[in-house]
Amino acid sequence: MTKWTVLLGMLVALTACGDADLLDCSGTGQSICGSICVDTTSNAMHCGQCNIACAQGAICTDSACLGDDDPCTGGDQSCGGNCVDTATDADHCGGCNNECDGGAVCTSGRCACSVGTYCSGVCVHTETDIKHCGACGNSCRGTQVCIDGDCSAMVPEQCDGKDNDLDGVTDEAEDGTPLAQDCSNLCGPGAETCHDGVWTACGAPEPADEVCDGLDNNCDGLVDEGVTTTYYEDFDEDGFGDPNLVFAVQACQLPDGPSVNGGIYSENADDCDDTSADVNPDVDESCEDEYDNDCDGVVNEACPCAPVDQTQSCGSDEGVCIAGTQACLLIGWSECSGDDYITPGSEICSGADEDCDGAVDEGLADDMHEGDGRNDTCETGRQLRDAEQDGRVVAVQAAALYHGEGDAPQDSDWYIITADESASLCIPGADVCTFTFGARFTVPDGGRDDYVVCVHEGDCGACSVIVLMLLWALVATQ
Repeated sequence: MTKWTVLLGMLVALTACGDADLLDCSGTGQSICGSICVDTTSNAMHCGQCNIACAQGAICTDSACLGDDDPCTGGDQSCGGNCVDTATDADHCGGCNNECDGGAVCTSGRCACSVGTYCSGVCVHTETDIKHCGACGNSCRGTQVCIDGDCSAMVPEQCDGKDNDLDGVTDEAEDGTPLAQDCSNLCGPGAETCHDGVWTACGAPEPADEVCDGLDNNCDGLVDEGVTTTYYEDFDEDGFGDPNLVFAVQACQLPDGPSVNGGIYSENADDCDDTSADVNPDVDESCEDEYDNDCDGVVNEACPCAPVDQTQSCGSDEGVCIAGTQACLLIGWSECSGDDYITPGSEICSGADEDCDGAVDEGLADDMHEGDGRNDTCETGRQLRDAEQDGRVVAVQAAALYHGEGDAPQDSDWYIITADESASLCIPGADVCTFTFGARFTVPDGGRDDYVVCVHEGDCGACSVIVLMLLWALVATQ
């Protein structure tokens, strides 16, 4: 029975040995010793590390051999038959055979570096070590380098205060001189250098205020911008330029050469007709044409009339008037004349517009008795002298019959005549004598058509006879 146990144990050992690469010894204190996983913190055969056996009767506690028969005292530990202070011994730091490599020292049972950081058994500078950049085990990739604990790629040197090309020098050119770059501008060539990560001291010319000299003084790519003078074409060469900017030029001084159309140039743009030297501000205005000869914006100002020899209608065609014509002379307009020319006259009571103002029979004076109460009504009729048989005619002038107010609707003039008949014509014993009374009303040439003549017998009463203007005389018989 014992034989099979040994064989079984050997089989297990062989199997484990054959599969050592598959062992998982990741637990606390676990280590692969030979072909098995052991707890080096408590295994007396592998105390602290593989193959470190504790003395007979001793036990392994916290990776250290302890026991009544442990020959070491004062906190030392027996390692390989020697008592060592695993708290400070660099060959047995924290446990037997736990050696601090790479110049590390043992402090409090842990390997430490006086300069740098202890990583994987060696002291390294994590600020520059590409396998432990910034921390143990943090490896930089590819061509990266470790700078200040950061993995960085190598780049061309830049003006930034850093060693970009990782050659140990900052802001330097390939020849070791400070970095420099071109800072040429439109004013001229120049270069600037890098100091403390900043570009300084550009050697190119400084821009200046633009002046009219054919150069780009302010280095903006333009020449004489904003400082040139406008010169205007003077095609007729009378000293005054054409304001049309199509033919103008910009220059620093008055051009000597011909203008666009073969003339010259002028500093002013005061010409109003650049095709005629007879038209410019220095020419007197002419009344013989219709041009603005002196270019003041007004044609024929101060001329009594213009142009000379032109004619115009004059007078009036209103009422009885007929218009005439007048001609423009150097001294002004001639008198109005014409074969049929009729000028306004004085208004008369005719039904026509003699004064040619658009109104008929207006503004005539009242007759001498108008408004005095003597002939406006029958009762106040004006007494004329008696009409004697076979005597002279009793006449009333037309001026005594007119009411001159233009807005009066009508005028009435009353006259009283006593007819004195000879007694020889009366029949003896008769109550009435027989006689004839005649009255004549004459209408002026071209007169009105609204006259009415009325004859009353005796006292004021009904009109006995009414005769319109078509009758040139009326006769009342009683």
